[in-house]
Amino acid sequence: MQQFAGEFVARAQRTPWDSFVDGLNRLPRPLMTFGMIGLLGWACVDPPGFAIVMGALAAVPEPLWAVWGAMVAFWFGARELHKVRDWKFDKAILRAATEAARTPPAAVTSVAVSAPGGPNAATAERALAATIWGEARGESEEGKLAVASVIANRAARPGWWGRDVRSVCLAPAQFSCWWDAQGPRVRSVDETDPNFRACLKIARRVLSGNYLDPTGGADHYHRDDVRPSWARGRKPIRVIGRHWFYKLGKSGVG
Repeated sequence: MQQFAGEFVARAQRTPWDSFVDGLNRLPRPLMTFGMIGLLGWACVDPPGFAIVMGALAAVPEPLWAVWGAMVAFWFGARELHKVRDWKFDKAILRAATEAARTPPAAVTSVAVSAPGGPNAATAERALAATIWGEARGESEEGKLAVASVIANRAARPGWWGRDVRSVCLAPAQFSCWWDAQGPRVRSVDETDPNFRACLKIARRVLSGNYLDPTGGADHYHRDDVRPSWARGRKPIRVIGRHWFYKLGKSGVG
């Protein structure tokens, strides 16, 4: 469900052209489905005309049908295979699903899945501190504050990216520290880690409103060693440490 939701969330950050083409790519399958239903209605309303068209289709050489079928299969199959490269599975979820599959149905009572949550997502303060720790623990104080500011800026404008600080931090496919290989560490880190204590102080400052946003109102960012599709062709409004910051808004177009 998280991966499915993430597909729709990511679309909000794409250009209008990307969204337009993606919409066109979604049309053939529903058109074919409704077209088949329409053929049934046509056969009832106009049997002679329907018979003429079906006779013409019967005259189409079989090799041509095979070519058309291969083209359709390649088009949809290639698109799905392209998406497979971007799938990110939570290993804990896969492990839990495997254990459930191996367990007799009568013995299955509950399955523990490591979803974004745990002690560091119990409150907005801890969710924010854990996100700062996961995303920017190697950054300076300004770099940590910059990441926290992006979260606060999103929370100030509720939308697809979340309604408040906690839901913004845990939004599907947004802050990768909750979803990638370091997810378990982000969910379990506590005050025994001095770096987390520093992140906790910054989280409290941001939540109290006693801070100056070093990003200039940014609501997106990425590390300097990656370039997501939504950042192509755009210039950052700030570069702080290893993060580039952008102000795109909920539409993702700036």
